[in-house]
Amino acid sequence: MMVPRSVCLAAFMALVLAVPASAAETMAKEEAAKADIRQNAKALLSETQTYSQSLSQHEGIIAPDGDYAAAIAALAEKAAKTSSALRNSHDADEDLACILNGIAQDLPRRYKAVAEAKTPEEQDAALREMSRLLDDSTVIVQ
Repeated sequence: MMVPRSVCLAAFMALVLAVPASAAETMAKEEAAKADIRQNAKALLSETQTYSQSLSQHEGIIAPDGDYAAAIAALAEKAAKTSSALRNSHDADEDLACILNGIAQDLPRRYKAVAEAKTPEEQDAALREMSRLLDDSTVIVQ
């Protein structure tokens, strides 16, 4: 039994048209994830700067609250997942995937330095480093 040419053409066109929709969906998800990372980094940058300002008006170190720690961990996880998704994408920006992976690895280290600082000077330096990382995250993740 021979398949009519029109059926073959219709099947081929359906396949061809389905691929861009899938790619468009993937791209939309990646863009949403990057926007979320930028937004969360901006919010954390503001909070980090508030901690830094409070430190200058306070004697001793300031223990970051649990919400701050959770937000840092969530941002690191989002950056890692987005990096992985970009690496698995066929037309991904490899540089951005690498940058996001670096952000995901640096955030917990920077937080640890803030939380484990022994002196106000150490904590101030750690907060400045965290601020730089978060500021870079808002600029680079485009």
